[in-house]
Formats: sequence, C-alpha cells, structure tokens
Amino acid sequence: MPLNKPRGHGITLCRVWKLIVKQERGKRGRIYLNSFNIVKTELKIMSKQRKIIGWVITIVAAIMPAWGVIGKFTNADMINHMTSLGYGDWLTPIALGELLAVVLFLMPKTGRIGTILMTALMGGAIAAHMGHGESFTMQSIVLILTWVAAYIRYPEFLRLES
Repeated sequence: MPLNKPRGHGITLCRVWKLIVKQERGKRGRIYLNSFNIVKTELKIMSKQRKIIGWVITIVAAIMPAWGVIGKFTNADMINHMTSLGYGDWLTPIALGELLAVVLFLMPKTGRIGTILMTALMGGAIAAHMGHGESFTMQSIVLILTWVAAYIRYPEFLRLES
C-alpha cells in the first residue's frame, strides 16, 4: 500500500518518516513501508538519545566518588574527618576502591561490574554516615543515579529472567 505522508502519529513519526523516505524509495517514486521499517528506524533514533542520556547520567554519578578520591589524598579537612570517624588507617584502601569502582563504571566493557562496585561503595558510605548520625543524601543520590545509568546503558542487566 503506498503511503504519501504520516497522519496522526506526532513529531516522532515525522522525524522517522524523513529518515525512511531517503532509504525506502520504491519504483516510480512511491514509498512502500511496513511497520517493521518504522519501528526499526524509530529504535535507532531512541538508541542514540538513550546513549547520550545514559552517558550524561553516568558521568554525573561518577563525579562525586571521583571527587572523594581526590579529597582523600589532598583535602586536609576530609582526612581529619575520616580519621576522627575511625577510618584513618583505611583511607588509602577506601580511596583506591573508590577509584577502581569509578574507572570500571565509566568503561563500557566493565560498566556492569563497575555498577556492582559503585553499589557496594555507596552502600558502605551510606552505612558509615548513618552510623555516625550524618546526612547520607548525596550518597543516596549517587546510588540512584548509578542504577538509572545502568538501566539506560545496559537494559538487559536489570531484566529478571529465569
């Protein structure tokens, strides 16, 4: 069935239409489409947007732990605070664990294991702050952003299949 233009499908289909028209020209200039072509092209558009959004959230989620690694080595106030909480001897291993988690989380091939390590890291940070009666809001936000980024970057990672 020849189609002349999309009707009633909104802006998304119009963008898809422009992409498909260039690829799907039939004989005599008529355009023959099936729903598979439209869905396939629409998924390509969404996957590009999904990729950009996923990387933005990933970088935002990685900034706080990365900043914490730098602070654990250079910021005297943070070093004194960690020492007063009883983590002075563990400062270097904690910072190296944070660095490892952030690096693995940012790399595409190791992002899944990085997600698990970031979860463990933020879970430990939340527990430490709760144990000392401090606010753990930022750690909770980073934990939520970590899993949102994981869902966007690796949707199959969160599927529950038996």
